Amino acid sequence: MGKHHQKKILTFGLLFTLLFSLPIYGDGSLLYRDYIIRYDRGWDILCDPYLVEKNDWVLKIFRQKGEIANKDFREFLGIFQRINPHVSDINRIRPGQRIDIPLKKLHKGSLPGQASGVVTIPFVSISSVSELITKHSATYEVQAGDTVSKLVARHFGRYGSISYTEGIKMFQAVNPQITNLDRILIGQKISLPEGSIRNQAWYDSIYDESGKLVEKLDTAPQPKMMPVPQNREIPTPVDSKPQSLMAEIASAINGKLYDQGTYYLPGAEKDFELNLSRFPMIEGDNGTKYILTGEDEVMGQSIAQLQSRWKNVKVVKIGGDSSGEQILESILGFEENASSEKVLTVSETGVQISVRAKWVKTISSETDNVLRHLCITPIDDNEQRTPGSISRFLDQHNIVIKEILSGGQKSAVSVHSISNNPGALTGGSVRLMAVDQRELVEKVSKALGYHYSPNISISFPYAGIQVKALSNLLSSGSGKEILVDYGDLYGDAIASIQKTGLHIVQVNMRDTPVGIVRTLLNALGVNYEDNPLFFGAKRSSAFNSAITIFGLKLVTSRYQQTLLTDALLNPEIIDFLENIGVKVFVLG
Repeated sequence: MGKHHQKKILTFGLLFTLLFSLPIYGDGSLLYRDYIIRYDRGWDILCDPYLVEKNDWVLKIFRQKGEIANKDFREFLGIFQRINPHVSDINRIRPGQRIDIPLKKLHKGSLPGQASGVVTIPFVSISSVSELITKHSATYEVQAGDTVSKLVARHFGRYGSISYTEGIKMFQAVNPQITNLDRILIGQKISLPEGSIRNQAWYDSIYDESGKLVEKLDTAPQPKMMPVPQNREIPTPVDSKPQSLMAEIASAINGKLYDQGTYYLPGAEKDFELNLSRFPMIEGDNGTKYILTGEDEVMGQSIAQLQSRWKNVKVVKIGGDSSGEQILESILGFEENASSEKVLTVSETGVQISVRAKWVKTISSETDNVLRHLCITPIDDNEQRTPGSISRFLDQHNIVIKEILSGGQKSAVSVHSISNNPGALTGGSVRLMAVDQRELVEKVSKALGYHYSPNISISFPYAGIQVKALSNLLSSGSGKEILVDYGDLYGDAIASIQKTGLHIVQVNMRDTPVGIVRTLLNALGVNYEDNPLFFGAKRSSAFNSAITIFGLKLVTSRYQQTLLTDALLNPEIIDFLENIGVKVFVLG
């Protein structure tokens, strides 16, 4: 059975249970299976490669698969259509057709090996195949008129079908006492495999390549066969094959480049033949055809003649030294849905990003009619590209960054590149959980490298007598010390302590975690930036992504900056900050 996946047995962590909460059966080894990663709108999509069988239809497969389908069917359908562009009609899939079923949306680096496009995941603990089938079988008492074939067909389809044959094999595996399938007795107790077993992710793996039910799974690790998924969109390494300038321009406007062969434009008497090697053409998403030429005529016809004969044909005059920026400007001059120097703003918990691009082209998605904004900007070199983490974040909000090398040289990075550091697992933020203000101050002090001493004894004159009390000493290490009070001191005690030369700060119990830290930093005389601003790319702010993080930023060492926030930031934002040397602490 060619569709069955290779089996792998290893003996470490139940990672897949974290993803899908699949049941674990007894003690034993783990069964591993390969899944592929596809990219869609800022997310990595965990997918199950699937070979369509007879009598399959898309909705049937959808019901059997995946977290996304259960949460939001419309979103699931859109993802399916975008990662399976070869399926032109979801109501018509053919036996033998290969499709990718989206299972789960992942942030970058969620799984080991994710950036490679293939992940190997454990999904069940098992000691024997018959035991596993038994877990998915029901005890049944034989009734008058029952036969094995009728009972199996009831759950696995008509007699002679592949699913029926598999059902018979499983029936035999869990009923070894029945040696003759033609003889079962009224009142006899038998185990009847449930039809839902075929929906289990591990189902294919209990058969060998010939379709025979295996008795036991191998316990020795098998070499990992990493199939290369078709049409997968994963980060393109920096040393990949350069992409031509014309291909980049076509991609930037959501178009398609034709630069080989002959293209025929329909005519009243005779079709017009366009030599694409000599006159490359870019077809826009609205059907407009842009013919690129450095000459005054195209295949013997003037530019005016061509544009008058075909309303959807535009001729773009380019010179031998035309830059990508100049070519784009000529093409976008014909586009009604493109504007120049537009600013788009997107907000999410704890962050706001304003994107200013040289051109913004708005398109409507064919899969869900969502408006998507292509932000197109020329850049001088690859160092000026927007980091993958920011591109992914914006893509999640339907803002697509398109950057073209303006000098006309070839790009070494795909415009779809989605990672600065392919394969790296982000370290993530550090969350400082605190049950009260005292614990918060103690944890923040430790995170910043400050010295904090709780419950120290202090003495001060009050009403003519020397009074002793307990307070909390905080020092930033720069020589300045403050006392931190959580409402334990009342009346004139605060003023009396300050007269001795000690500086005391009272923490307001109604303040937010960031507000409390801000008060302490002010008292210590520590410089910080409130709601700091970062720029996404290493280039002028004129056409860039301005990123505002709601929190406090301070310099904690020569090579390290620290951000304190009470917002749970998107992992892509945290990844960006860490890559530029900013350590993130989430308060609360």
